Amino acid sequence: MTMQYLPLSALQPSAANVRKTFRTDSIEELAQCILTDGLLQNLVVHELKGDGSGYTIISGERRYRALKLLVERGQMEANALIPVEIRDGLSAQDSHRLATVENVQREDLPPLEEAEAVAGLIQNGQTLADVSAKTGLSVNTIKRRLALVNLTDAVKEALQSGELTLGQAEALTLGSPEEQERILERILDGYYCDPGSIRDLIVDAKPSVAFAIFPVEQYTGTFTSDLFGEDDTTYFDDAEQFFDLQKQAVDALAERHRETAAWVEVTENYSITTWRYDEAEDGQPGGVVINFAPTGRVEVAEGLIRRETIDWQTAAEAQDNPLAPQKPKPAYSRPLCEYMAMHKSVAVQHELLSSPRKTREVAVITMLGAYDWTAGIKADPHPSLRYFNLDANHSPVYERIEAAVREVLALIGIACEEDGLAWYKLLNQLKDAVKTYEAVKALSDEQLDRLFTVIVALTFGQGDTSSLDTGESLFNRVAADLGVAMREHWMPDMAFLTRRNKPQLIEIAQACGAAAYTSAISTYKKGELVSVLTRHFEEARDAAEPNEHQIKAQAWLPEAMHFPAAEPDAKAHDDGDEADFAEAAE
Repeated sequence: MTMQYLPLSALQPSAANVRKTFRTDSIEELAQCILTDGLLQNLVVHELKGDGSGYTIISGERRYRALKLLVERGQMEANALIPVEIRDGLSAQDSHRLATVENVQREDLPPLEEAEAVAGLIQNGQTLADVSAKTGLSVNTIKRRLALVNLTDAVKEALQSGELTLGQAEALTLGSPEEQERILERILDGYYCDPGSIRDLIVDAKPSVAFAIFPVEQYTGTFTSDLFGEDDTTYFDDAEQFFDLQKQAVDALAERHRETAAWVEVTENYSITTWRYDEAEDGQPGGVVINFAPTGRVEVAEGLIRRETIDWQTAAEAQDNPLAPQKPKPAYSRPLCEYMAMHKSVAVQHELLSSPRKTREVAVITMLGAYDWTAGIKADPHPSLRYFNLDANHSPVYERIEAAVREVLALIGIACEEDGLAWYKLLNQLKDAVKTYEAVKALSDEQLDRLFTVIVALTFGQGDTSSLDTGESLFNRVAADLGVAMREHWMPDMAFLTRRNKPQLIEIAQACGAAAYTSAISTYKKGELVSVLTRHFEEARDAAEPNEHQIKAQAWLPEAMHFPAAEPDAKAHDDGDEADFAEAAE
């Protein structure tokens, strides 16, 4: 190492300088400082070998640029002598290390340039402790900068241009290239995403079916579809089962690659740490990296060679992304948890066998869906309840059922608004299992039986409601055993009558006694028939002393309202056309 003066014209910048951008205002300030106080610190240079003489700058390019600016302004001679420290015998790696350290220490590098600089140091065998000591950067900052190397070109350009903040870019390092590009596009379209939101969007998302590298038929759980997304996206609800199947598929994939690749490495990072590898040249045996990300996505990079200069223990430490959530290792493994849960479950089941009261309490909780395992047990409301909730459909029986449900809700301390749906609140909104259990446990035997009865009743009804139930179904057998008389619960109304055609309405008029009031019933239009029949059935219902024609109306019931339903005669049994319906509705 020697110190001497060289003419400014003999110096030239290094193409390998890690700093690629120089702030104009910063160079201006430095030039003014040199003009006023002189060059307070020498440049470090390396003598060029071969054709042409000269020296390349290892550290001090900002000072060199400030000096050149003074020459351009005529404030300094082009051949002015500059104090330099000449370093001989430096390898390319040494020059790179010195330039990196100088740039990081003297003035903040742009994040991407700093990332490339520290990656270069790690690639050349430096440890995290070495890089930290020489640059003044913390180990955590070094890891965050290294993560930036794995960003896509589009994201890097957005960060460089200021369209993306450093915090947003760091959060994007947790995503796959596809996720990075998708989120970047939304940000550039004007959607503001803070770093925390980006991180949550990537880390907390359910694994998508698009991630699966195993046959989806192997999955036995349920799915959720994003009906409001831009794409038809489907997610696995049972994430644990998904990860088990995905891991098995990753292991199988690795075995297949081992048959042909020079080496295979399986990693579990948020992205492949590209700075650890180079691309194999033509004819050079390459290896394969399979990255199984914590989000469930699998990336495969082929034709790689490992950088032999990297300290691999350092590489393993440096690839951790500080922004990634830290998951504590559970005290019990999944198989052991499963083992204990199975033994505990059968023990509780055995004790329930001898406690009918407690079994009814548990049955109520599971049927209400408040228990966290309700597959095949939870009570679902029969479609008839939703049907009569519509304004166009009315039934006095439905109102009586709602009143009964409000009574049992009150028993377990649940309030229901006056215009709320009691049955919906009971069967769909009681999610706190422990709180509901405590309320149920406090009921008397009679009250518990009433609650159980109401829940079962709300779920029971005709199976296929789109056709007549004419067979020996469970529904018909139960209705017969209960002695259900439909004329006590239903009266032919306008909604029923308007769905009958004219010949059918004439037949009804003759059977229910309405035809006795006129001899010209067959000349009526359909709408007139509907009005006549509706009024006749209402008068029969309200009559204190019904006459013989009203008694017929009180007793009349279509074959389809029996248990089981009976098909009417083939004559005139189509339901008419839209014109008939429109006429009756006028």
